[in-house]
Amino acid sequence: MNRHFHGVDDETLSLIIQLQIEDFDEVARTTQPKGKGRPGDQDVRADFLTAIEAYRDDLEKTAQVLADEAMCKSITRAVETDAELVAAAVSEEEQTIRDRALAFRLSGRTQSVSRSIARSPDSSDNQLLTDAKVFRRSRPLPLQPERRACVACTEQYEYCDVCLRALFTSSLVDETLFPPKCCKQPIPLGSCATLLTSDIIAEYGPKEAEFRTPAAQRTYCRACSTFVPPEYVKGDVAYCGQPGCSAQTCTFCKAASHEATDCPQDPTRQDVLRLAAAEGWQHCFGCKRIVELDAGCYHITCRCGAQFCYVCGEAWKRCQCPQWDERRLLRRAEANRAAMVEQERAHLRENHDCDHRSWRFVQGEHECELCHDTLKAFIWYCCQCHLAACSRCRRNRL
Repeated sequence: MNRHFHGVDDETLSLIIQLQIEDFDEVARTTQPKGKGRPGDQDVRADFLTAIEAYRDDLEKTAQVLADEAMCKSITRAVETDAELVAAAVSEEEQTIRDRALAFRLSGRTQSVSRSIARSPDSSDNQLLTDAKVFRRSRPLPLQPERRACVACTEQYEYCDVCLRALFTSSLVDETLFPPKCCKQPIPLGSCATLLTSDIIAEYGPKEAEFRTPAAQRTYCRACSTFVPPEYVKGDVAYCGQPGCSAQTCTFCKAASHEATDCPQDPTRQDVLRLAAAEGWQHCFGCKRIVELDAGCYHITCRCGAQFCYVCGEAWKRCQCPQWDERRLLRRAEANRAAMVEQERAHLRENHDCDHRSWRFVQGEHECELCHDTLKAFIWYCCQCHLAACSRCRRNRL
């Protein structure tokens, strides 16, 4: 019976058997003859009732087996649960008997009643516990926990703990990812704190304060490069609060503080500014970083989030400057093309000996590289070496 009902729990199986027994009782009651009837009909009815009674007996035996099995499981669980407690109680009792015997021997008296403390190493309790462990190992393995798709890997809306920790870790070093979000909605720290490490949670608060401070107003310690919160800034001086560091930094020139004096001219900084002016580099109006454009349009998005025009430095869409230079656009396309060619060259060098096991179906008009026939509807592309082949060449020529 268990073989035919694999995966059905005992309570459900018992209910199924009980319902079948009740159905057979109802059939037997309605099949009883109500009169003499014809002789042939009585013989058929008697055979039918005999078959029903035999099958009903089998069902009752199966129900009894299930009840006995449930009792055995209950006893097994009780033995597994109480075995250690019983063993500890027996050991304590035996120790009490030994102590009492020793006390009588030391006092020179004899015990009125002798009690044996010897126990067979193969006692019934131990044997029952062994049988219980064997039964537990012979049971079917429990169902595996439900596995669900991770949003970082597929198209669902759930994150596994590994991908979630990776997202939060990346957001602490990349301001463009902060705060961590999904579908443009921030992910609250409290909703996933149990899945994050203590280091990530401890670092999240200071980083949140840093990234929420406008880039132009941020000051970093000149000695340890730690962000100085606004509450540690007094006037034009930022006081580092890190243990073991008491450096003071000027909020304007970012060098050592120089109260009551103007910021000195840093020769190195002046050299960088002259180089930026000569090369046409632009300053971000938000954080004052120097930005170099090598290829692409003039729309610049700084790391601080500010968007500005690379030609004049004004906020984007606030000027009448051209939006791109053809030479820079071509340079960008050439760079992308060169990267794709190099990637394909490395791929073919690694997979030159292709066995064409996996193919990709592509619709449209194409030419077969083997027979050079032009196919109007579709062609097959090898997923490894990107060979284009018609169906006949794919099946019969390769």
